[in-house]
Amino acid sequence: MTDPLAHAPQLTLATNNNTIMVQDTHNEYQPTLANPQPLGPMTQSMRLPTIEKNAVRDHFLKYGPLATINAAESPVVHNAMIRSAVAQAMQHDFPGYNSPRGLPDVLEATQAGLKKLYGLDTTTDKMMINGGASEAIPSILRAHLQPNDEVLVVNPCFLPTRNFCQEAGMRPCGIDTAQSNFHISNDLLKQALSQNPNAKALVFSDPGNPTGSVLDQATFTEITETLASMKPGFLVIQDAPYAHQCIKKPFTPLAGIPAADQVKLFTVFSLSKAGGAGFRVGTTVTNQSDNLNPLIDRFSAKGPSIATPSQLALKAFMSPCDDSSGKLMAEVIAESQQTLIKNNLALVERLCEENGLSLASEHEGGSYCLINLGTSTGKEIFEAAMNNKGLLLMPGYLTNLSQEDTPLLRLPLTLPDTARYEQAITTIGQLVRNEI
Repeated sequence: MTDPLAHAPQLTLATNNNTIMVQDTHNEYQPTLANPQPLGPMTQSMRLPTIEKNAVRDHFLKYGPLATINAAESPVVHNAMIRSAVAQAMQHDFPGYNSPRGLPDVLEATQAGLKKLYGLDTTTDKMMINGGASEAIPSILRAHLQPNDEVLVVNPCFLPTRNFCQEAGMRPCGIDTAQSNFHISNDLLKQALSQNPNAKALVFSDPGNPTGSVLDQATFTEITETLASMKPGFLVIQDAPYAHQCIKKPFTPLAGIPAADQVKLFTVFSLSKAGGAGFRVGTTVTNQSDNLNPLIDRFSAKGPSIATPSQLALKAFMSPCDDSSGKLMAEVIAESQQTLIKNNLALVERLCEENGLSLASEHEGGSYCLINLGTSTGKEIFEAAMNNKGLLLMPGYLTNLSQEDTPLLRLPLTLPDTARYEQAITTIGQLVRNEI
């Protein structure tokens, strides 16, 4: 019988002065490299602390490549559209530098696209083209805060969110949402503010990575009203690369919440989860145009803005397809990804039930969900899966700001090969029951 995981991405590793090197030998769209690339803390394929990197290295040296099921993948059905967007962008000339805010026609196309996709009613003077969330979020923090300022981070969190804060010289402070179905609430915010009275900002992903939670307008209205009265000038950043993947409730752009002028609101959109992780371009939207001035000043001081080809590719994604449907390219991609996530979610829920497992919460949107391991811990199952099955998983504690071990595993919901889910969840169930 053919092993379903034989079709999973294979990570080949090498060592150099105790540095882990990684190259994905499965992904045909990844350029062939003469030398494997260093596995850094921001690498998509694995985000593991030193002890886990060393464990992966030791396993590889003994047994060979690992099959990974810990990172989301862009469905291959979109490759033709992605190539079309890039081809359209490359047909233009690129004379001179452009504005730090972004090309006017790109901003206009993105403004119209965001209104059609999410009902966001904004103006181009409240928008700025960014280089993806990994560039935008630290830039916003640096522009509006001072070194050593405290930043509230909704926990569990997208692991690099902590890095974003630390790289900007800020101190991340977690808001634990495990007891509230992984949703931030007005009461939790008030509690966090009482425990961290010097906090100046709040950062969260929505839809949640890794939780799959989606926040609504009522929650945002309560939160912004509380902050306006308790903390005028407070900064709130909504990290929204999975906005197009909401399946249970609609996405609500924080930057479009009315009557919140006393609070600085930012929604950071990124194309990386719609067009592929290689697209490091997106849109930053705020509730007041003046909020962009510190960002524009920073970009003006350091040189030109986001590369023109990247901006034009974003414009193509936010423009109608070359057919009679009238749908945006981003709209078509969103619909197909939502269908894939719904189908995979149903499969994962069935497989979990068959193997005595469960999801940690209801999945409402985004590329990831959390599996509840009961009395086992994420690190135990991570090590057992790697050592016994050559399967690389993502232990849930790596999404915990405190890095304390938890009985959770993060699982992607956008894998095109359903056989990988069956093999992985069956393996996890057997490990939890101590059958292997």
